[in-house]
Amino acid sequence: MKYPTIIKNFQIAHKKKKLVTTAKMIGTSYEKILLKANLSDSSEKKVAVCLCLTIAELYGAVILVINSPYQNQIAGLIRPMHEALVTLKNLVKSGEYLKQIRYNNAEQMMKIIKAFLNDPEMQDDVTAMTTIEAYRAIEEPVFNKYETEGISHQSIACAFKNAGMIKDYGVGYGFLCSCTHNNLSALLARHVRNGHLMITDNLPNETFESFLTMAVGIYTQAMNELHNFTDISQLEIDSIINAADNQWQLATK
Repeated sequence: MKYPTIIKNFQIAHKKKKLVTTAKMIGTSYEKILLKANLSDSSEKKVAVCLCLTIAELYGAVILVINSPYQNQIAGLIRPMHEALVTLKNLVKSGEYLKQIRYNNAEQMMKIIKAFLNDPEMQDDVTAMTTIEAYRAIEEPVFNKYETEGISHQSIACAFKNAGMIKDYGVGYGFLCSCTHNNLSALLARHVRNGHLMITDNLPNETFESFLTMAVGIYTQAMNELHNFTDISQLEIDSIINAADNQWQLATK
């Protein structure tokens, strides 16, 4: 290996390490704020906090996986972070969006329940049928209630648009979907190198940084909404976000 190549590889490895270390620091600072937050007894606010906590957990998983041999699968963690952020922004925009969330949940549950009920192999399983009917008794009234109120299925594209994130739907989210849907381009990019099949290969350097930047950005946007449903002030959140932004800018130079 030529000397300039050794230097370049060292620089790349150093930058990746710096990116991961900085992402960890940012995650730790955000988590400290989340852990000390209090909220009032409101269904909308509880769901909002749950969405933030989900984003925090997924972010932690991103840090673990990006630092492992399985970093090629990182998009599968960032995509639900993006979806949770969209739901959070819609809920902050209007507490009425909780109805859509409940409808979506009941709609999905009813699809599963009906699939089980219509499965011939399940028909003779009395215990299973009793359990499924119990779930149906809970979910069907919820589904019917909100459907009567005019709430219907909402596409993910519509959710992005309502949240003011339609550009993210076509670019960032679209790219994440292409990676997680196992389409041909994604499969070849992950597993083919110079005519050879690969497993647990490292992400390209630009993609490595792009994915981490995306995860940091989503978590930051979620934190920026925290003052809307907890007792954490916008001033405190701005302070921690500004520090995180400065840290990330230094890490990506």
